[in-house]
This record gives sequence, C-alpha cells and structure tokens, in this order.
Amino acid sequence: LIRYETGITAIQYMSYALHGNPYMGVGRNLAYTSKQFYDVSGFIDHMKVLGGDDDLFVNQAATKDNTSVIIEPDAFTVSTPKNTWTKWWTQKRRHINTASHYKGKHKYLLGLYFLSQIGFFIASIVGFIFGINWLYILGLVILRYAIVWLVVGKGLSRFRESDIIPFIPFLEILLVFTQLGLFFTNVGKPPKRWK
Repeated sequence: LIRYETGITAIQYMSYALHGNPYMGVGRNLAYTSKQFYDVSGFIDHMKVLGGDDDLFVNQAATKDNTSVIIEPDAFTVSTPKNTWTKWWTQKRRHINTASHYKGKHKYLLGLYFLSQIGFFIASIVGFIFGINWLYILGLVILRYAIVWLVVGKGLSRFRESDIIPFIPFLEILLVFTQLGLFFTNVGKPPKRWK
C-alpha cells in the first residue's frame, strides 16, 4: 500500500509538471536556485505548517517555465518507508494537512480525482442495487480497470514497482478508503505536532 500510494503520488505530480502545472515536489529530490528560493521568501509563508515545506515551496514557486522533470532511473532517490501502520498513518495525516495549503486550482484538481474514484465505486454499487443489468456494470468496471492498469501500470513500471501492478484494483480501493479515513480523522482532530 505504501509503495502504491507513493507511486500514484509521483505519477500525479510528475504528470502535472510535465503538462505545465507543477504543484508539489519531494524535498530529497529537488533542485532550485537561491534566486527562486528568495523570490518567494523561501519557506516563510508556511513556517507554521507541520512539514511539507518542500511541497508548499514548489506549489508557491513552480511554474511551467521554471520546472522540469527528470525520470531517469539514475535520478531516483530511494527512501526507507515507515515500517508500521501507525507511523505511516501519522505521516499521511501530516501530508493531508499540508495539501490543504495548496493553491485552489491544485486542491480542486486533486479533489476531483479523488471524488471521481469514490463516485465510480458508489455508482457501481448503486447500479447493482437498483438492478441495472450487471453485464453493463461489469463491462464499465473492466473498461475502467483496463485503462487504470495501462496508465498506472506504465508509471509503476517506470518507477521499478512492476511487482505490484497485478494488485492495482485492490490497492486502489484500499487506498481510497484509507484516504477517506485520514480525511475524517483530520477533520475531527488535525495533527498538532511533528511525530
């Protein structure tokens, strides 16, 4: 799940950047000039946010004209992930808290992606409940996952995560419900400190 979520995140932010709409980056694999840093007063605008200074700096400073993406394997930065559910959950709560500080257009587009996933699951279930021919629903589910397998599978292969491609449907559903849980946990009690 951690590898899948990291892969999806990378596919999204790199795709957005490649299409002229950069919204985030990962600090351990970023490069920028001191001029770019000082032009937006560095991290000063998000000093009180619990982490995410890399994301928020990119969200603030990056444009289609000053951003490029390198996806060569020699440029990969490998990180050791959290090794327990609790540590990963805490990290993800902070990340969700950071995303709320993105520019409005980025929050909208990322939210639309998430809502489209939930909407698809709900529409499929409602279709079955209300007796729509199950063959139509099954056909749509198969078509959607064929497209997801092609697009996400290509990205995961590029990031050397090919062994999780067969599990994409299961991992997507698990991730969507995990993200829902994280959202509702943060609404009730946002993280107050770095752990």
